[in-house]
Amino acid sequence: MVLALLLVGLTIFSGCGGTAPPINHPPAIITLSADPSSIDINQTTTITCIATDQDGDILTYNWSKTGGTITGSGSTITWTAPATAGTYTIACIVSDGELIDTQSFTILVSQSPPSGDTVSDVDAIAITCYRSSVKKSRTKTIKLGEKDKFFQIDSFIKSHEVKQGDAVHIIGMKWSAYDEASNYKVYRSVNGASYTVIFNGNPCYSCDDCYFYDEDIVEGNTYAYYVTAYGDSWETAPGEIVTIDTWLPPCSLISPLDKATITDPNPIFTWSPVGVSIFPYGSIYSRESDLWVYDETDEENSSWIFFDDLLTNMATYNQNGEAIPLIYGHNYVWNSWGYGYDENGYLIAVSMSEDWEFYFSEDIVYRALCVGVGDYLYFPDACGNTDLPAPPYDVDMMRQTLGYCRFGLSNTEFSTILYLKDGQATKANILQKIASTFSGADSNDISYFYFSGHGMWYGNTSYLCPTDASCYSPLEAYISVNELEQALSDIPGTKVVFLDSCYSGGFIGKGKEEENKILKEELIDFNKDVIDIFSLSESKSLLTTNKYKVLTSCHYYQVCYEIDPVEGDPFGVFTTALCDGCGYYGSYPADTNLDTKVSLQEAYLYIKDWVFSYGIIQDVQVYPNNSSFTIAEY
Repeated sequence: MVLALLLVGLTIFSGCGGTAPPINHPPAIITLSADPSSIDINQTTTITCIATDQDGDILTYNWSKTGGTITGSGSTITWTAPATAGTYTIACIVSDGELIDTQSFTILVSQSPPSGDTVSDVDAIAITCYRSSVKKSRTKTIKLGEKDKFFQIDSFIKSHEVKQGDAVHIIGMKWSAYDEASNYKVYRSVNGASYTVIFNGNPCYSCDDCYFYDEDIVEGNTYAYYVTAYGDSWETAPGEIVTIDTWLPPCSLISPLDKATITDPNPIFTWSPVGVSIFPYGSIYSRESDLWVYDETDEENSSWIFFDDLLTNMATYNQNGEAIPLIYGHNYVWNSWGYGYDENGYLIAVSMSEDWEFYFSEDIVYRALCVGVGDYLYFPDACGNTDLPAPPYDVDMMRQTLGYCRFGLSNTEFSTILYLKDGQATKANILQKIASTFSGADSNDISYFYFSGHGMWYGNTSYLCPTDASCYSPLEAYISVNELEQALSDIPGTKVVFLDSCYSGGFIGKGKEEENKILKEELIDFNKDVIDIFSLSESKSLLTTNKYKVLTSCHYYQVCYEIDPVEGDPFGVFTTALCDGCGYYGSYPADTNLDTKVSLQEAYLYIKDWVFSYGIIQDVQVYPNNSSFTIAEY
C-alpha cells in the first residue's frame, strides 16, 4: 500500500512532461528592385520588396527615401522622382512584429536630353601618318565613301616630334553636333575591355561637326568607341558604336624635294605608294589614292587627281585636265594619300604622306660684275691723286661672298661672277662688260654691280673713276652716274648696286694719312648724287619693270676710308663690313632675324654698326629705306 502511493507521487512530479516555447526567426529580404531602375525627373517607378519568413509570420513593410515621394504600402510601392536630377536612396524595413530585415538601394534620376535621342553620324578613321617635319595647319576635306558626308583632316594631327621616316597611328573621329550640348564624352574599349572615358570636353569647331583624335594607339589592337553629349544635368544614352582594327601601311614622297623651286608649269610628282594590292585587307575591302596640290598663297586647292588603286607612284600636275595653272611667285604644298573602305563603301582608313612644299618661279638667274680700280694708269699725278691699295682685294672678297650665296628653296647660286681689276677697268671695258655680263637677263633675273675705286663730283654730276682717267682727262673719260644708270637700266630685272667709291690717301693701320684737298670737296656729294640719280629714275617712271637696290659707302658730307694693316691685305671699310655681314667669314651676323637671309635693310644697319665699332665716321647710305629685299642668302 505504501509502495503504490509512492509510485503515483513519482508519476505526478516527473520532470519529463510539458512543451518548450517556440523560437521566432527574423524575416529575410530576397530582392529590392525598381522597375524601371533609372528614371527622369518627376517620373515614377515601381519598387518591389520580396521577403520571406520561415515561421510564416505576417510581415509589414516600412519605406523611407532621401527624396521624392512614396505612394502605396506593403511590399510594392510607387516612387515619384523629385524635380532635381541626382542619385537617391530608397530603404525598406521588413518586420514580423518582433524581428526585422533592412535593405536599401540607389536610383539614378536624370534629366533627359532636350532632343531625346543619341549623338548621331559618328564616324571613325584609322589614320597612318608619315612625315619628316612638323607642318603648317591646313585642311584637306575627304569624302566618306558612299556617305553624303565629308571628313576634314587637319595637319595639326601631324604635329608630333617624330623622327624622319617614322610613322604613327591615330584614330580620327567625327560626329554631328548635338543641340543644347555643352560638352561631349568619348568612351573607348580596347580589345573588348570595358568602356572608359578618354575625352571630356567640346571639340566642335563649327555648328555642324565635331572632331576628336585619339593618339594613344597601338597598331594591332581593336578599338571601339561611342560618344555621348551632356548638359548641366543630363547625358545622352550611348549611341552608335564604331570599331577600328585595320591600318594602311605608310606612304612617302620622293620628288620634287621639299622646299624645291619649280619652273616647269606641269611638273612631275613621284612618291612611294601604300602598295597594298590584295583585298580584303583586314577590314578594308576597296581602295583609292590621290595626288593633292594646294596653293598656300591663295589658300585653295590647285590640283586633285584620284587613282583607283594604292599602287600608282607618279603623276603630272595637270594630267586630268582640271588643275588650276601654277602661278609664279606662289608657294604650294603637295602630298599623296591612300584610302581604304569597308564592305559597305565607308571610309575607315587613310594613309597620309608627309606634306612637302615647293615654290613656283620663273627661272631666276643671278649674275654679278665686280670692278675694283686701285692701280690707276696715270696716278700719282700733279693734282695729288694716288693709287688705292684696297680695291683689288675688295673685289676678291666680294666675289667670294657672292659665291657663298644660296637663294630660294632650290639653293640657287650665282651663274656668273665676273670681274675687272686695275688696268683692265678702263671706261670702255667697264661699260662693255656691263652689257655682256647681263646680256641674257630677263625681267625675273637679279643683277649685281659692285665698284670700288676713286669717285669724283664735278659740276653737280657724280663720276666713277676708271683706271684710264686722270685729273687732265676730259669729263668724257669718266663714267658719270647718268651713264652708269643708263647702262644698268638697259638690263631687265632687278639691279643690286654696291658702290665703295671714295678718295682716301690715309692708311690708318700704318698711322699714315694724306688727303687731297682738291678732290675731297668733290667727293663729299658723290654718294648722295648716286642715291639721287637712282631714286630719281624711278620717280620719273623711267624704269617700268626694273628695280634698284643700292648701298653706297658714305654720306654726302663724309669721306670714306680703307685700311692698310701692318699684316694682312688692305681692305675698304664699307666693303669689308658688307662682306662680313653677308657670310665672308662663314657666319651671317647681319641676319638679325635668323631667317637665313640678309635683307638690304639688315645689311645697311650692320655696316653702320661695324664702321662705328672701328671709330670711323663714315655712314653707309641705302636706297630704298627699310627694304626687305634679300641681297644674300644661305
